Amino acid sequence: MAYMTGDHIKTVQAFEAHGAGQFFGLVCAGGFMAFSYNIITICLIKFTSSVYYAVAGGFKVCLVIGMSFVFFDQQLSWLSLVGILLSCIAFVANSYLTFKEKQQKKIQAQVKTLDEENEGLLSGKPKNIESV
Repeated sequence: MAYMTGDHIKTVQAFEAHGAGQFFGLVCAGGFMAFSYNIITICLIKFTSSVYYAVAGGFKVCLVIGMSFVFFDQQLSWLSLVGILLSCIAFVANSYLTFKEKQQKKIQAQVKTLDEENEGLLSGKPKNIESV
């Protein structure tokens, strides 16, 4: 594929212009960044969900598009601005609502645990036959 696009010529030119040390250093740095990104992705999916990872990916794309308007000389239309802002607001709202839902489930689980511990003779509540 590199031969079809002409990238092999650019690679050889970069190798000759900057030397082997800088060339391989940049290749290794790129590989390390890709490896780090994969580890972060696995942790994000492990601690949240695959849906949240997809939403975070959409937010990342919106940020990249928004930053391209800042750093490069591009014209920003009202429609583009509204789309970027709407996507960012939706991501923040989704994150907040997901966080609140997890907090509520955590509190309900703690209350349920306390209720189960308080069953028995001293609580005035009869204990189930199955739990004895």
